[in-house]
Amino acid sequence: MELPRTYRPRESTRALQRGLGVLFVLGAALICVFVHPRMLALSLGLAACNAAYGMYLVLLSRRAELRLEDGAVALAGAFRTQRWAVADIAGRRAEMYSRLASSPASMVLTRKDGKGGRLVIPPIFVTDAAYDTWLGQFPDLDALDANDPHIEQARTRARALAWLTLPQAATLVVDPHPPLLAVLLLAIIPVAAVAVALSCHGLVTMGYQRNNPRPSMVVALGVAGAVFVFRLATLNGGLLPSPGGHAMVLLLIVAGFLLTLGFAAADRGLLHARSLLGTVLFCFGFVACAALVANQLADRSSPLIFVQQITGKTISGGRHKMPYLSLAATGRLRFAKPVRVSWALYDSVEVGQNVCAEVRRGALGAPWYQIDRC
Repeated sequence: MELPRTYRPRESTRALQRGLGVLFVLGAALICVFVHPRMLALSLGLAACNAAYGMYLVLLSRRAELRLEDGAVALAGAFRTQRWAVADIAGRRAEMYSRLASSPASMVLTRKDGKGGRLVIPPIFVTDAAYDTWLGQFPDLDALDANDPHIEQARTRARALAWLTLPQAATLVVDPHPPLLAVLLLAIIPVAAVAVALSCHGLVTMGYQRNNPRPSMVVALGVAGAVFVFRLATLNGGLLPSPGGHAMVLLLIVAGFLLTLGFAAADRGLLHARSLLGTVLFCFGFVACAALVANQLADRSSPLIFVQQITGKTISGGRHKMPYLSLAATGRLRFAKPVRVSWALYDSVEVGQNVCAEVRRGALGAPWYQIDRC
């Protein structure tokens, strides 16, 4: 095979990248032209992001190329070129994230030393038989995983965790006041998923890949996260400013950081830039939702009752409308902004009537309130 060989993206792909890049730049210009004075900072920030991404796409359409060299492979992007020595490559994997059977797979090369991340070759390049021959010199890690004698044990553990998640999730969905044990068990599902993945020594993935022979934790993690988001959306009331609330925020940041590290240790494939961003968002989002829900649902403290007079009723605009009550400041409890309430309470009270604000300590030390009829 003659080297070096250079492969470029399909012309249709390059045209699409250029077209989208121009549209993003034009969008940035339109935002600057029609910017609202009250939203100047936000508009300029959004315009800058659009312009930067548009220029990135245009530059990527000009610079993207795959180059096979003598004893090395180089992948050029918009701003940098990754070059790996062939001797350092441990093997290859095919990763597919779309559920469509016709979707092409990205080829992922991994290093022997386990360091330096992954070299992801997207399916946008026009290749030939020489490329297939060059790629065939590396072991197929997916096939090796499929034939691993421990793969069935890993599948059993992943399925077991998914089945254990369902009863706790159903309890939080059906029961308005679920037991403390169900809340805690569902909250530690990500920790249990990390423990199972580490015990399987790399045979379990934390994310979704359609053609990956290794079992995934996505069912258990997805169900637990969806249930906490659902319960958070249905909570009546909110947090009160307090030192306990500030301490909980710091605790959430630390917990989110540790959970992200656990995910990265359990699945090295998450260290890729795009996967790492999604992992960080999921870990911090899950920790925040679980903590806010547990702080209320697991709270068994006695409430302090404050009588508040309704001064106004409003419904927020947008696609998902929410009811709010404006309450007069009485005693030690003051609401600077309208508070969200349930639709049942909103429809049953009028301006001038009184409602009761129940204030509790919070299971995690963050005081919270709930508005109800007296």
